[in-house]
Amino acid sequence: MSIELWSIAAIALMLLVLTFVQGATVPIVQGFKWGLGSRDEPLEQSALQGRFARTVRNHIEATAIFVPLMALVVALGKTSDWTAIAAWLVVLGRMLFIPFYLLGTFGLRSVAYGTAIIGIFMTAWALIA
Repeated sequence: MSIELWSIAAIALMLLVLTFVQGATVPIVQGFKWGLGSRDEPLEQSALQGRFARTVRNHIEATAIFVPLMALVVALGKTSDWTAIAAWLVVLGRMLFIPFYLLGTFGLRSVAYGTAIIGIFMTAWALIA
């Protein structure tokens, strides 16, 4: 499997793990009765749960932008060293962004976010160049 296809799978797997862990925190923090129930009455989230929610939203947005672009690169046969580097930047950037954001790491999360964004722009450039 090419690095470009592997990057699509890696981004999707990150989202799967992230949403699984986020869901697992609900019954632990709010209690099993509420967590396993219908959740009709909202309870206040912990700070970590709020970070998880924002991280999941951010990762969904990044996935929605990156995956179609990289899939088009592969489908149109526009893969190159440039797109391989882009794939690595996105995967590494997202892999670092997630724990940095969840832990509230000042500065480094922005560097990781920027790394992934550069990779996404490189992917888009590969399509139009």
